[in-house]
Amino acid sequence: MTRANHWIRLAALAAATVGSVAAQATFTPLGPGTYAWSMSGDGSIVVGFLNETPTGGPCFRWTAAAGTVTIGSPSWQCSISHDGTTIVGSTADSGGLITAAIWQGGTNWRSIGSLSDFVASYGKKSEPHGLSGDGSVIVGISWLADGTARAFRWDQNGMRDLGSLQNFQTRADAISANGNVIGGYDALVKQTADGPTAGELPGARSYWMGALWPSGQPEGLMHPFGWTGRVTALNTVGSVAAGFGHPMNQSHPYRYTAWDGKVEDLGTLVRWNPNNPPADNLEDTATPNAMTDDGSVIVGNSGFGSPGFPQEGFIWMDGGKIQRLKDYLIGQGVPVPADWQIVNGAAISGDGKVIAGTGLNSQGRAEAFVAKLP
Repeated sequence: MTRANHWIRLAALAAATVGSVAAQATFTPLGPGTYAWSMSGDGSIVVGFLNETPTGGPCFRWTAAAGTVTIGSPSWQCSISHDGTTIVGSTADSGGLITAAIWQGGTNWRSIGSLSDFVASYGKKSEPHGLSGDGSVIVGISWLADGTARAFRWDQNGMRDLGSLQNFQTRADAISANGNVIGGYDALVKQTADGPTAGELPGARSYWMGALWPSGQPEGLMHPFGWTGRVTALNTVGSVAAGFGHPMNQSHPYRYTAWDGKVEDLGTLVRWNPNNPPADNLEDTATPNAMTDDGSVIVGNSGFGSPGFPQEGFIWMDGGKIQRLKDYLIGQGVPVPADWQIVNGAAISGDGKVIAGTGLNSQGRAEAFVAKLP
């Protein structure tokens, strides 16, 4: 063998070794007491919170290089933009009043204000629930002067009320990465002697009517009669939406595809409770939290988390059935510890190769994780 051929073979072997390492599945716990919430599009950054205050927080930021670093913010709503450049949460002023905010580095946050000076529960004036791919648009909930909750959209020109079809309560829970579509709910109104209050749909456990706010167009309901529940996740361009409250079963999650108007029942992870048969089992419920760029894979949680019947993380793939997230990860070669229970699928990378969530670790404590598929 010539020296040249020898080096060529060594180079090929090295390349194969690097490829093998790069493709290795991994499972990374992020520390006891952490809860994952959001992830950058490439899966390299995860944000979440530690549940250490009545309002949530502090938030944390995780990378493989730096590990889990707390970054402040009294919030359960810690989210990161698709490009990984912007993190939103909350900040408190000198009087303890909380508003939606943008992370400025370290433990510093900049408030983006609120729709009014009304202070809701836990001293909150506004709260973020999502942001566009480049972080230039933030959506969430704030309150009007009369205490009515409203969905807001914030950009460099400030915060504005997205309105309501019935002049009642709304909330924005998600925004497409391109910033063109906002999803959330518009509350069904029920008139009482004391004035309007939240109503219920026929046979429903929720009063949230799924709503979309397409860019430059007025708000519209997911279903003309409001029989589709709130939107909780959108794909990159806003052509796929997922949420809680299928028209035929209000406890089930759904996936909506704009090109054909189809609303698909994703099902749930039904578990047997001898004291509460499946026909009336409140555990037969699930909520989607995030999806891949094309909307073909969705992760979330199933169940109410009642004592003895904790939530379970789920994953759903286009053309398949809902399944336990832990089972799926193990099937893909991810080394999930046998004594861990995965209770929530919180975020997924654009290509579906990285999933973040929360589990109960070997000590029974909540702990966030990052699972990388081969």
